[in-house]
Amino acid sequence: MNMLNLNENELWDIHRGFSIKDIEDTYKEIKNIYKDLRDAYNSAKDFAKGFYDGITSVGFH
Repeated sequence: MNMLNLNENELWDIHRGFSIKDIEDTYKEIKNIYKDLRDAYNSAKDFAKGFYDGITSVGFH
């Protein structure tokens, strides 16, 4: 999973303001983190459903 590491000095250049490349890179990192979290959520949801279906199918109520 990607780790988001924001360093204010990397994003802010006193002479130029915000660097467009750094902003785009940060956006890509955030987008990848969102995708990883979405995939992890879907996997956890599938596991929970399978676990529930397995328990209820053998008669443990």
